[in-house]
Amino acid sequence: MANNFDLVMSGRTDAELLKILNSPEGDYQPAAVESARNEFAKRNLSVEQVAIAEQEVEADNKIIAEKANLPLGIGWIILILLFPGIAVLVLYFVIKDLGYDRKSKEMFRWFLYGIGIRIGIFLLIQFL
Repeated sequence: MANNFDLVMSGRTDAELLKILNSPEGDYQPAAVESARNEFAKRNLSVEQVAIAEQEVEADNKIIAEKANLPLGIGWIILILLFPGIAVLVLYFVIKDLGYDRKSKEMFRWFLYGIGIRIGIFLLIQFL
């Protein structure tokens, strides 16, 4: 019985199939995992081909981890402090969605600092 994912999985690389098969439960629909398993078995890969695919997955995971740990640059910090607003929040969600976890956390923290500074200045002006 063929499911909707068979055609999609046949177009995936060996490394992509391995990544799907080794992903935590719940990341992919069970039908997609089953289709990936069937496609991987159908390819009848040699030990060397599997090793190459595992190296590709490992390299991809390393890139993802490096990307997630990149710090926010000083230019962005200054810009966010000077102009905290809706655009920064939208950019926060975009950067977080792209996998830049540390950058997005730092961006949100500096956004809050910028809002706090603006509130502090407003209160100082009001009570002086």
